[in-house]
Amino acid sequence: ADGDLDINADDEIELNSTLIDINGNVEISGTADIAGDLTLKFDDAVLGFGTNTDVTLTHVHNTGLLLNTTSVVQFRDSAINIGSPADGDLDINADDEIELNSTLIDINGNVEISGTADMSSTLQVDGAITSSAGATITTADNTTQLTLISTDADASEGPRLDLRRNSASPADGDV
Repeated sequence: ADGDLDINADDEIELNSTLIDINGNVEISGTADIAGDLTLKFDDAVLGFGTNTDVTLTHVHNTGLLLNTTSVVQFRDSAINIGSPADGDLDINADDEIELNSTLIDINGNVEISGTADMSSTLQVDGAITSSAGATITTADNTTQLTLISTDADASEGPRLDLRRNSASPADGDV
């Protein structure tokens, strides 16, 4: 067609230059091997993946990269991934273990644990501990199961242990 340039070769076409400037679209129907850096000098540049470009990675100016909709980033296989299934939600999935290593892991918000919490160090609680299903303290030997320590240096008694039944009509003999 008028204005088209077709270059055909049976093996290889080599272009040597310090700069090849192409204004317009470039369509490659095979594999593009890039031996150096690839820079997309455009805010909001989009890399599309798949036949229908159903997965995209978009540059967000001065912020980072945005993966579209409910797509995930997978590691090793489909069971290990990070994604956002809905606005406001972030899922980190692994079929064995998620390990966080730091001197401090700061969680701002409520934590819901549906499995066992196994701790090998101290649990520091600065508020109340509430259990909706009762609580049991178990040790595997004859060590003390519950120790109350007060670090208050005043003349008042302590530490204190209060046992109360919070009921308008307690049974006879209830504390």
